[in-house]
Amino acid sequence: MAPENHLVPEPITSWYWSHIYYPTKDGLDCCSDRPISFHYIDYKKMYAMEYLIYQVKVSEFSIKSSVFLISI
Repeated sequence: MAPENHLVPEPITSWYWSHIYYPTKDGLDCCSDRPISFHYIDYKKMYAMEYLIYQVKVSEFSIKSSVFLISI
């Protein structure tokens, strides 16, 4: 299954639930914070994931500064 199928869980009636041996977690706890591979990912999603993981620079966001900007 692709990572998004675990991050946004499918209904319990999905085929996945009838075939798993060990219990799994869904949501943000579903996957390792150090994944090494993903299966069934087409090339467009791989490029998108590469961009989001290695290219995007996350900056700090302050609620106080956003409130200040809204009040101007």
